[in-house]
Amino acid sequence: MAFSALNGTERSDTVRDLRRIGIASRGPRVRITLEADGFLYKMARGIVGALVAVGSGKLRVAQFGRILESGVRTAAVQTAPPQGLFLQRVFYR
Repeated sequence: MAFSALNGTERSDTVRDLRRIGIASRGPRVRITLEADGFLYKMARGIVGALVAVGSGKLRVAQFGRILESGVRTAAVQTAPPQGLFLQRVFYR
């Protein structure tokens, strides 16, 4: 739950399998790719916000790990804005 937000609906199934995070840069642009079996409300934006905080030195990697383990996000992690965020592909079984 550390990297999601409530959207008015309480969920009992909050475990997601984040299979891959890819980070690539080209000039001033950074592409972050997330692959999972599903996403919670604002989950991708929370993860990207935390990665940006680590990359800019506002958050240490160890702090990121503690947030992930605790399930509680701190004010040090901002949710990334939706601009530039898009769904690239969906795989169905």
